[in-house]
Amino acid sequence: MLQTTDAIVLALQPYSDKASILRAYVRTGGCVSYMVYGAHSKQGMKKGILSVLSPLNLIELTVDSKTTQQLPTLKECHLKYVPIATTDIARQCVRMFVAELLLKTLRLPLSDERIFNYLCDLVQEIDTTENLHELPQQAMQHISELLGYGGVMLDEWRSLKSIEVLQTIFG
Repeated sequence: MLQTTDAIVLALQPYSDKASILRAYVRTGGCVSYMVYGAHSKQGMKKGILSVLSPLNLIELTVDSKTTQQLPTLKECHLKYVPIATTDIARQCVRMFVAELLLKTLRLPLSDERIFNYLCDLVQEIDTTENLHELPQQAMQHISELLGYGGVMLDEWRSLKSIEVLQTIFG
């Protein structure tokens, strides 16, 4: 049965000579893995599959979810948002950092519309923001709040000055 959904690419990991495993955060299913065949082949290189499946790309997936297979198979994918600054090294570093952060923190297949919408906005903000040096910290704070690790303690830490934080930590 073919299904189409929106997703954010987290990682593409080689599995064998012919297959790779795509880890993506899907709007309807949370963090999900898919089997991708031919991404590293000559035909896949000509089609540009690796550039579409690079980390933190917003894509539209068409997957075949047969019940006999352990992982659903990716049949087709298209970019929904084309990154503007693909040659800017600083922006690429921030994209890789955020992708790695999401790969380590978003492990369960629980869908959350708020997280997905924030990640879509974050991907676009990486390309357009002028304060790029502040973006990774803001992303970590906002993602932790969305995952339920924020709250009163985080607000207290934000209100403290850096010297007070050091005194609190080291006594």
